[in-house]
Amino acid sequence: MARKSQAQRLDDAVQTLELWEESGHGQEKPALFIRQMIQRMERGKYPSAGQRKWLDSLTDEGAAAFPVTHNQDRL
Repeated sequence: MARKSQAQRLDDAVQTLELWEESGHGQEKPALFIRQMIQRMERGKYPSAGQRKWLDSLTDEGAAAFPVTHNQDRL
């Protein structure tokens, strides 16, 4: 897998966060994490290796990373 530049990682994170927010999952832990990473990168800070790994996995999964919401109407 090729390395991502900070600009590419930031673009991917913004697009993924929009997916999360549009689907109503904007307050879930992964969405909050993505938002924090976007803010850090916009301030010129670069995420650590572990943060980059989780951020990349979330952006690669996209909508598939959403929490399972079946049976929510039963709760």
